[in-house]
Amino acid sequence: MNQQETVLLIRMVKAVKPAQAIDYELGGDIWAEILADIRLEDAKTAVVAISKRTSNFIDPSMIRAEVQTLRNDRRRHHDPITPPPGLTPTEFLEWSTAVNRAIGDGRILPDRWDHRTNQVVRDLPLNRHSFMITSVPGRVVSDA
Repeated sequence: MNQQETVLLIRMVKAVKPAQAIDYELGGDIWAEILADIRLEDAKTAVVAISKRTSNFIDPSMIRAEVQTLRNDRRRHHDPITPPPGLTPTEFLEWSTAVNRAIGDGRILPDRWDHRTNQVVRDLPLNRHSFMITSVPGRVVSDA
């Protein structure tokens, strides 16, 4: 998350927690450093979830923890994905890292996804999940 996105997030926090005092200038700098590796979309989702659960003030560590839970839930509920054939151990590590990141970001991937080309691998028969995966409500990815 960059500085401008962090200020938007702080405004969102202030909107749901009006009594929470946050210095936009100084707070934005600090929050931006703490949340630098967090996507704005995930941070917003985290703020909403935290606000529904507690009336306490929201701090960056709470957002980080909620985003981690969100990303883990996405990975846990995603259908299994088969790696492309013929990967070396190093390529498999790259592939699994890319898959985990993509699923954590909320992307729904076909079960035969190649991270290098961002395409479905077509050298083996596709199963029904390659055409449509709906394991996350409201999200559908087609094979197109």
